[in-house]
Amino acid sequence: MRFLSYIFLPFLFLSYLVVDTYLKLNHSALCHSKGCELAGSLIKIDSLVLNYVGIASAVLLLFLGILIFKNLISKRIFLVYLLACILFETIMIGYQFFASPVMCKFCLGVYSFLLVMMLISSRKYFLYILPLIIAPFAALSFIAIPKHVPFVTANGNYLIQSPTCPHCKLVKDYLHQKKIPFIKLNSSDIEDRDFIRFLGFKTIPLLIVKKGSSVKVVNGDEDIVEYFEDKNRPNSTTISTPVDILSSPKSDDGCEIDLSLKPNCKKESK
Repeated sequence: MRFLSYIFLPFLFLSYLVVDTYLKLNHSALCHSKGCELAGSLIKIDSLVLNYVGIASAVLLLFLGILIFKNLISKRIFLVYLLACILFETIMIGYQFFASPVMCKFCLGVYSFLLVMMLISSRKYFLYILPLIIAPFAALSFIAIPKHVPFVTANGNYLIQSPTCPHCKLVKDYLHQKKIPFIKLNSSDIEDRDFIRFLGFKTIPLLIVKKGSSVKVVNGDEDIVEYFEDKNRPNSTTISTPVDILSSPKSDDGCEIDLSLKPNCKKESK
């Protein structure tokens, strides 16, 4: 059991990381799923750097395991370092779980190796770390983490709005009255707020019109209504550029949004 815990499993873990790193250096990988591609896009550095960090950690685990096997150091040193590796990977896996629609199989393999090593090395320590594993997942579940999924997919009208915004209500009433179909997107969703800020806008409502490869963006209740009025007039021109911002925000034409969920509206809701 000592050989399995401190020598064989760390060596197998090291081999797993070395093989994946070798494949990546040769433009391949152990995991070819969409989740692995998305996992790479969630980190600020090249995924190969994480592979090198993992190899260094596995080498140290194997070195510590050899020292324990020869009774040269305490088993506790190995377990504490293994615990640090598990906590690091728990945060990485936890964020990926909430931010990505598909999990990376290679990352799950790394996490499984670490947990199995802890379980076989010390069942008592494994039970101790269970709350430490659950805590990051619980904390991340309360944080609004953007999902890496598109929200403007099919052709149509998308309205980023808030139920408490009177400017948004004016636009929605107009669209219902004219029987213009649209899809409501809530400004309280972090993806929608990030999209608004990315374009440099600070107010809602914001209309996104997608037609094929053409996307039009209109901001403010007056400009949105004017856009549809112009569109329905005879001899109206169409814009064929891929992305076209048809209006800029006005101070009295929408409700300002900030980091809070509640829009700041100058116009009183009726």
